[in-house]
Amino acid sequence: MTPRTKKLLLLLGGCVGLLLLTRAGSLFEGKAPVANPALRVGDLESAGTSGTRPGARRKKGQEQPTQVAELEISRLEAHGGQYQTGRNLFVFYQPPPPPPPKPKGPSPEELARIRAAEDAQRRAEEAARLAAEPPKPTPPTIDFSYLGSFGPDKRRVAVFSNGESLFNAVVGEVVEGKFRLVSIGYESVELAYVDFPDLRPAQLPVGQ
Repeated sequence: MTPRTKKLLLLLGGCVGLLLLTRAGSLFEGKAPVANPALRVGDLESAGTSGTRPGARRKKGQEQPTQVAELEISRLEAHGGQYQTGRNLFVFYQPPPPPPPKPKGPSPEELARIRAAEDAQRRAEEAARLAAEPPKPTPPTIDFSYLGSFGPDKRRVAVFSNGESLFNAVVGEVVEGKFRLVSIGYESVELAYVDFPDLRPAQLPVGQ
């Protein structure tokens, strides 16, 4: 490599470094860098030989201005609150617990046991209610028998027996203090209950 070539390379490196420093300074100051005219090989050679500034021989009419857009530094600044972070890929993800299982209905056997228990409870409640209520009065039983009748039709007399003695009664009389003789027939008599006037009279056949 000749001394002239080395000199040209050093000069080219210095120009490139100066251009980079100029652009870096413009960025820090918030201004757009100023375009420098391109260096030609003839300018480098004339600068290397004569020691003058590169491009000194270029005529004014030959320079073509280059338009460079201004760099808006504010657009490079980060704006807070505009980014939403998702799940961190470097953190172990714990999925949420599964929903609890839906309760199943009772089986047929369980339904049968439930119904049996309900029926038993209902019967127990009914028995307790009946035990708490006072017993309702019941009509007395006929503890004597009808043996027959005698006398005229308008004034017939019925004959009864309680197993120890005989006693007679006509229609309208009370028998044994519990029954009223309603009618006398040839084969039976009708006895109404004294304490239960709403009940239907009982029929007592002959011999019973």
